[in-house]
Amino acid sequence: MTELGHTQSLPLDQDTEAQAGPYPGRRTLVQTRPHRAVWTAVHERQKRAGVSSVSQYVADVLAMHVGREDLVVELGRKEGLPLAM
Repeated sequence: MTELGHTQSLPLDQDTEAQAGPYPGRRTLVQTRPHRAVWTAVHERQKRAGVSSVSQYVADVLAMHVGREDLVVELGRKEGLPLAM
């Protein structure tokens, strides 16, 4: 029998760091439970925008929403891709 490791969840108020790519700075884990139709729309927009993950897409949208375009990591930064909000 193979024992699977148990990974403890991160608290919502604890900062986390991204594992891949350039260091995006200190981050906070945020969990949400959007309606399935909202999740589907966000996932489709993330793919169309060419962003590596839904998590990164949402982080970039939130940064733009609060006027912190300087903290956007991927959204709208890839040449030739439209920024659809």
